[in-house]
Amino acid sequence: MAIHKLTPRKVSTAAHGKYEDGGGLRLVVSKLGARKWVLRFTLDGKRREMGLGSFPDIGLADARTRASASRKQVLAGIDPIETRRTAPEKVPTFTTCAARYIKAHRGGWRNIKHARQWVSRASLESHFQ
Repeated sequence: MAIHKLTPRKVSTAAHGKYEDGGGLRLVVSKLGARKWVLRFTLDGKRREMGLGSFPDIGLADARTRASASRKQVLAGIDPIETRRTAPEKVPTFTTCAARYIKAHRGGWRNIKHARQWVSRASLESHFQ
């Protein structure tokens, strides 16, 4: 299996079509010129395709890294698509971020009144609504 067939120049100048990099990694270029990375793999006898991101947000080296990590999961019998679906990225809430900030900076406040104002929920809500 030949790997690393594509070059950065070929990725950025490729015309409409599908271009194999090897190991199941493929660059798909639409008629309008949009580019995206796709990894093809077989798991339990089923052929699957997994999107890895669009170019130029995901460059050639990053696409290869992501494809390699996903291939390792496939070799272990783990479906990388299902793994990605079940583990969504968690974004902290404003309340969580505010609590972390207060905890980290509380020692630097010289006035007790300021510390109480920061902790006051009403104070935070009035500034950020």
